[in-house]
Amino acid sequence: MPKGAEQPALQTHELTAEMRTKWTIIARAEERTLLAGKATKQHERMFVGVETEADSQDFRVMYGVHTCAQPKYRQALEAQLQTWAEKPRQQGLFFAAAGEDYPAEWQEADAIVATECRDGLSGNSCKEATLIAEAARRNVSWLVILGEDNYVDTKMMEHALRQVSIDEPVGLGCLGCGLHTGLFGKQVDETGGMCGGCGEAINRAALQRLAAKGKEELVREVGDESQCDMATSEAMLERSIPLKDFPARLSGNPRFSSAELYKLNDAATVHYLTPEVMRWLHGMRSGSSTEALARLNDAAFDDRGCVRYMPGPWWDSQMAECRQKGALAQK
Repeated sequence: MPKGAEQPALQTHELTAEMRTKWTIIARAEERTLLAGKATKQHERMFVGVETEADSQDFRVMYGVHTCAQPKYRQALEAQLQTWAEKPRQQGLFFAAAGEDYPAEWQEADAIVATECRDGLSGNSCKEATLIAEAARRNVSWLVILGEDNYVDTKMMEHALRQVSIDEPVGLGCLGCGLHTGLFGKQVDETGGMCGGCGEAINRAALQRLAAKGKEELVREVGDESQCDMATSEAMLERSIPLKDFPARLSGNPRFSSAELYKLNDAATVHYLTPEVMRWLHGMRSGSSTEALARLNDAAFDDRGCVRYMPGPWWDSQMAECRQKGALAQK
């Protein structure tokens, strides 16, 4: 495929088969992060960061989001900025990388920027490389890479990351995506990469190694691969940067009802959220009033407790099943 060419859209039945396979991989990876988190709490740690007072003051986690100019993704980004990302944004620790045609009125200096990357699928890895280079330039402790439909419990996230040294390069997340597919490079094919839907956490030492030759070189290296988590994983593994299970629960698979989302109250990240569910979840975790939660609930879920406005026809069967279960529960 020529550089910069967009990948053809998958047919619905092809996408469903691909996503079901990926859901299985991510479900196993989610379980490993849950177990890793339990082990951390029991002091059975794979990594131990010895933190001094100076280290504590310098501990900075930057949240990086790759985004695009389509209105629905802007709406999702705005939901993040109104919820969990509000504080990191105020602290200068939120950075969204968009494509070259991103509207000027949506941009914000040092926080939401247009890059030289294409705005379609072929620009995804370029945007992610830009996030990595910017985090390295800012010399943050950690970069957490996300999409616009991720919710992050920043307190949970940062508590987990404090357990891990920033001086030995490492990437943390849900692992196993790309394994034995023959699609994303030798290293990912042999060991698997980070499943980006859970979020990808990269520490200072790894960021500096990735960006050692500058942003332009890293962008050239990752190329126009649409699966940016795979391109980043391959780049890290090529540099002998190990990938490890995140030491707290992460959630990368879709959930279709409020009941399923209630069960993720210990997850540091949640994926595939509509803007309405993003606001509801933040209200739940931040202690909103009963009246406010009722309004947020009505906006996010239908009368059977299923997510409203779940995007994409490939969710139709799951949504139908959710509504069927909800109807039975109401009898």
